[in-house]
Amino acid sequence: MDVKSTYIHSKIEEEIYLEQPEGFVKKANSGQKLVCKLNKSIYGLKQAAKNWYEALTSLLLKKGFKRSCNDYCLFVRKKENGTFSYVLVWVDDIVVAGATEEAINEIKSMLNENFKMDDRGDLNWFLGMQILRSHDKITVDQTKYIETVLQEFNMSDCKAVATPGEVNLKLVKSNEGKKLVDPKLYRSLVGSLLFIGKQTRPDILNIVNQLSRFLDKPDESHWKAAKRVLRYLKGTTDLRLTFLKNSSSDIVGDSDADWSGDLNDRKSTTGYYFKFEGNGGAISWEVKKQATFALSTAEAEYQAMAAAAQEAIYLRALLKDFGFPMEKATDIGEDNQSCIKMCHNPVMHKRSKHIDTKLHFIRERVENKEIKIHYVPTEEMTADILTKSLPRVNVEKHRTVLLGN
Repeated sequence: MDVKSTYIHSKIEEEIYLEQPEGFVKKANSGQKLVCKLNKSIYGLKQAAKNWYEALTSLLLKKGFKRSCNDYCLFVRKKENGTFSYVLVWVDDIVVAGATEEAINEIKSMLNENFKMDDRGDLNWFLGMQILRSHDKITVDQTKYIETVLQEFNMSDCKAVATPGEVNLKLVKSNEGKKLVDPKLYRSLVGSLLFIGKQTRPDILNIVNQLSRFLDKPDESHWKAAKRVLRYLKGTTDLRLTFLKNSSSDIVGDSDADWSGDLNDRKSTTGYYFKFEGNGGAISWEVKKQATFALSTAEAEYQAMAAAAQEAIYLRALLKDFGFPMEKATDIGEDNQSCIKMCHNPVMHKRSKHIDTKLHFIRERVENKEIKIHYVPTEEMTADILTKSLPRVNVEKHRTVLLGN
């Protein structure tokens, strides 16, 4: 559902005046120029979005919904018969979900009574993503958006490649490389690729993460690498995330790190993903350069595991809000034995005593049976695609797991 004239539905607490619009000027009897006093929020006010959110929240809370403590855009209502209804908000776009058509229609009617709404019917598009449903699965893709980006950068007829980046590609800052005439074009392309990688295509996120490190002074080597990602997308436009109907509500994932992989400052890269146990696609993933230096592979992997554990805890809490509390520990795969031992064994060693104590919260979560860490051979480590530029056979293998195709 889409809210019409969103911001004028909310009241304004502050006293705000504005000049009369051109062509509608009215003056006082004395000839003095008058101004308008705002009675409602309008587009352009700094607090307009906040006022609208508070108005919608107030209504939903009155109607028996509870706001998620883990995602303030999610509202959940549980009825006496045990069924759940959900309202998901993104500014003026609202998604309504429920156990029955009757429950959904009741929420829609409530929203229509209080705001001017445009009912778009079944959820087919949301934030640039196409959502297709069948009796046994849901798929999510950005095919249309990818085609638009290819056209925008004159790559619609380019020759496709099988991998998003050259094998073992490491981009570096170059003082000798030819600088781009229009670096804004590079930034625009990287922004578009980040949107695709963050939303539906984790298979490109490693190389795009590298590209995003050179937004200030990109050169021809960075532009060439960015266009290669477009060539990869050209050949894989129709790939999509797939979520199966009978997937478990338990989540599992992998964590990986590329130790000292950034040749510019020798910092490491974290990569992890989570999915529902079974054959469905990933529901969460991340690629990020680590903030501090790691002195060993084990330390880099430990930092990555800490980030993955934080995400696992968040996902567990979010699933509980949805009405699916997890009884089992969240299983996280790791291919470094030293890292696994550090996660399970609370002892100090010469090579690990310098590690920030905040990372050791992993041990507490393992002891509390919230997360469980197991060994995965490197060749089976799906998160490898999030931290390294791999050959075609590995890309296709890990991509299949990530997307659930």
